[in-house]
Formats: sequence, C-alpha cells, structure tokens
Amino acid sequence: CPPPCALWVIPQPPAQHRRAMFSSKNNKFDGNKCKVHLKMLVNRFKLLEAKKANLNKQANRHVAGLLSEGKSESARIQVEHIIREDYTVEAYEALRQHVEVLL
Repeated sequence: CPPPCALWVIPQPPAQHRRAMFSSKNNKFDGNKCKVHLKMLVNRFKLLEAKKANLNKQANRHVAGLLSEGKSESARIQVEHIIREDYTVEAYEALRQHVEVLL
C-alpha cells in the first residue's frame, strides 16, 4: 500500500507534450496567430459588455417594479447586484481597450 502522501502527487505530462501544447512550430512566437486571438478577444469583450448592459437594463426595470410594490429591501439587494455588474462591465471595457492598444 503506498504512503498517503504519494496520493497527493499530481502527475505532470512529459516536457515534450507540455511544449507542444502551448507553443507553435519550433517553439517560436507566431505574431499572426496572436493578432487573430486578440481580435477575437476584442469581439468577445464587446459581446460580454452588450450582454451585461442589457441585463442591467432589465434589472433596473425590475427594481422599479419592486419599488412600486413597496419592496424596498429586495430592491436594495438588487441595486447592489446591479452596481457590481456595472463595475464588471467597466472592467471588460478597460480590458478591451488594453487589448486594442496591443493590436
């Protein structure tokens, strides 16, 4: 029976497989591949920004409904969530701008 600490060791793939997984031909940087990935990343950030912004608009309408029903405590919780999501959208925008600078 192996000692208990032997079970904690996580097997690593051989070095040759690790290199092949994270690099292109002959371990050289491929600028074209990087540029394509950065362009895709910009599009993903734009989609995420739009999606979160639309969800925030819906949540604002929901909060207005809660306030009109007199459920101020539930509305307060929803507003905190909306604020957190707004910060997330701003972070996506900042990251997208940084990626655009790289292009």
